[in-house]
Amino acid sequence: MAGLVSYLKKLSIFTLSILLTVVFIGYIRNGFHTNLLILILLYFYIITGISHVILNKITEYNSKRFISFYMLISFLRLFIYIITLLIYALFVHHNNLLFFISFLVYYILFILFEVLSLIKKHI
Repeated sequence: MAGLVSYLKKLSIFTLSILLTVVFIGYIRNGFHTNLLILILLYFYIITGISHVILNKITEYNSKRFISFYMLISFLRLFIYIITLLIYALFVHHNNLLFFISFLVYYILFILFEVLSLIKKHI
């Protein structure tokens, strides 16, 4: 349980640092679409946190199958992300490029955070 709390604290600090960067850029560039970027960031924070909690709960009982469960959760999360992108593309017809680029950047940042956290945990 302490490992989960530690991970969620690190995730929160990581997300907060990205949030401060986005707000700072929004302050410098008047008219920058800060609200959209904050919503996407919140979305990634929630999905990453929930998926890690689920992974922790599942592997608590069967740690030998960690890789299988990690791959399954990663696939489900990617599927949810693709569905989100498709829904946005179908129903929102402005700021699509900003949304897709921001989504990709956040996706890469959060995947890097997750992988680096797992590497540190298992080394």
